[in-house]
Amino acid sequence: ITKEFFQYLDASGNVIAMAERPPATDYYDPRTRPWYMGALEKKASYWSDPYAFITTRQVGITATEPVFDSNGAVKIIMSADITMGEISTLLRKNSVGKNGITFLFNKLGLILGYPDVAKVSKKNVKGEVVMTSIQDTENPLVIEAYRLLQKNSETSFTFEQGGKAYIARFVKVGEKFDKDWTLGFVIDRGEFTGHATQTTQAMVMASFFFVILAAFLIFFGTAH
Repeated sequence: ITKEFFQYLDASGNVIAMAERPPATDYYDPRTRPWYMGALEKKASYWSDPYAFITTRQVGITATEPVFDSNGAVKIIMSADITMGEISTLLRKNSVGKNGITFLFNKLGLILGYPDVAKVSKKNVKGEVVMTSIQDTENPLVIEAYRLLQKNSETSFTFEQGGKAYIARFVKVGEKFDKDWTLGFVIDRGEFTGHATQTTQAMVMASFFFVILAAFLIFFGTAH
C-alpha cells in the first residue's frame, strides 16, 4: 500500500519532520495541476500563469523546481506560491516619489501587481475569482500610460494628464521564466528630478525580486 507524507524542511532544505497524510487523490492531486505538469514536461524551473489558489481563493503564481534522481528522472517537484497581493506589497514598498505608482502586468494587460491590493482580482458573474485589467485600476495615469505604451511601443516617455506632466517608464521582467511581464512606473515630472535615482533603484529592486523567488525554490518546497 502506497503511503504519502508531508515533509517539513528547515532553511537549508533539510527534512526536520514528516507526517503521514491521506492519499492526495482522495481530495486533491497536484500531478494534475498546470504548475506540476509544466515542470515535469520542461524538466527545469517553471512558473505558472496566475490562477486562483484552491485553499485561499487568492490569485497568485506557483514557481516550481524539479529534483532529479541518479538516473536523471524527475524524483520530486518543489514549489513555492506567491500571491498577487504579496507582489503588490513589494511594489507599494518600492514606489517612487510622494505619488509615484509602480505596477506589474502581462502581455494581455492583466494586472499582476498593483499598490492597491484590492485591484488585483475580482469575482466574475459566476462568482469565480479572476484577474483584473489595467482598466480595472480606475487610475487615469496608469490607464493613459498603458494606452500610450501600446500605441507607440516607447518604454520611456512624458505625457500630460489633468494639466500636469508625468514620466512613464516600462521594463520587461520574467523573460528568464518565459513570461512576458512588464513593470511600469508613473511619476509626476516635477517629482522625478529629485527621484530619478530612486526610480532606477525601485526598478532594479522589483526586477531582482523574481531572481530571489527563483533562488527560494532551492531551499523550500511547499505541499499542494
